[in-house]
Amino acid sequence: MSFKCPQCSDPSALEIVFSIQLPKNKCADDITLQVVECGACQFAALAVYEEKRRSISDTRDWKHVGYRIKTKDLLSIKGIILECPDRLNPDCRCLAHMHLGTCNPHGEWLGLEGVESYGSFAMRMRA
Repeated sequence: MSFKCPQCSDPSALEIVFSIQLPKNKCADDITLQVVECGACQFAALAVYEEKRRSISDTRDWKHVGYRIKTKDLLSIKGIILECPDRLNPDCRCLAHMHLGTCNPHGEWLGLEGVESYGSFAMRMRA
């Protein structure tokens, strides 16, 4: 799956290189934390895909957003993701899933709390 790079604007150079499927929570049925990299300009960032399927009208509500973060934070999160033995299993009980899938007392995913973001961008699939 290719996306438009927000750095160099190449329409199909941004790729998901690592991801981890996180447990559903109060707000989303599907959460995937992703490391994305551009093959053209070496831009790298985090992305989050969230999908809610609990609507009355049986429609799917989703968002896919990229986040620019410090390189050291990106490498740290990438390392945590790579420690998981079963990244596609949202019910995995490894330390990576427990750390990255943390929710607040209300059951809402904490997301990238504690990671400084330098802006976000839409994850746009190539046309």
